[in-house]
Amino acid sequence: IRVSRWVTSHGVSINVDNDLEPYRLINQCGLSDRGVTSVAAQKGRSPGLNAVAASFIANFCTEYGHARVASGPRNAGLSEAH
Repeated sequence: IRVSRWVTSHGVSINVDNDLEPYRLINQCGLSDRGVTSVAAQKGRSPGLNAVAASFIANFCTEYGHARVASGPRNAGLSEAH
């Protein structure tokens, strides 16, 4: 969470195919009766980081009425972690 000039903001995180064990100790967003999952756990396979990122960006742009922009240096770091 970030607070700057009386404005709060936070990011979004999508667990694609990672070890969820460390999250067992964290109370995500104050929802103590909920666990943490991943795309791979829900789908039974990992679609890969790049596929998830592309889908997220397309759906975000559609939902919020933004034109999709070409990826730049900030997005160049996407890589598959194993």
